[in-house]
Amino acid sequence: MAGTEERGNVITCIPPLKGDVARYRLLKMVLPLAFVLAFAYLIYAAFQTYGISIPLEFFPVMIVVALIYLLLSLFAMMAYVRYAYPVEVYANGLEFRTTSLGARLGRPGFIHKRDIEEIAIFKVGKQNEKVGMSIFMKGGRSAWIGDRDPAEMHEVIVVLKSNFRGLVQEKGSISKK
Repeated sequence: MAGTEERGNVITCIPPLKGDVARYRLLKMVLPLAFVLAFAYLIYAAFQTYGISIPLEFFPVMIVVALIYLLLSLFAMMAYVRYAYPVEVYANGLEFRTTSLGARLGRPGFIHKRDIEEIAIFKVGKQNEKVGMSIFMKGGRSAWIGDRDPAEMHEVIVVLKSNFRGLVQEKGSISKK
């Protein structure tokens, strides 16, 4: 599959963990359902409290609650989308899946090789059963791509080391508690 001139060709792909994909799909399904249920409960509580004549002050509260929930949902989706989709390794950089909100907040979907300062790879988990990867960019920004399967990452690490010479650092073991 050919990429654009800026990206180059796709070299390899870093697949997500199957559990992360399932959790992301569940999150996409549960968040709207939870919103509908919470909003329905607000309306039910208003009728139980005030009867048929709900005061006008209650409607701005409902709108504020709806906006807060919408923003929390958008940020949750933006934070979790990188864990649930593969990372594509191009000849000239790395591409993550991002949301439109993430793009507006400056979380790039594509990180060019010239903008990468270091790619840190390390083991994570209580038993070091997963491999994590962080991209540190010039200008102080960083991107964590989440936990990945070590068997699949072994081949990817070899490709990254050959394509991103000098940028890939294996950091040893970092344990999550």
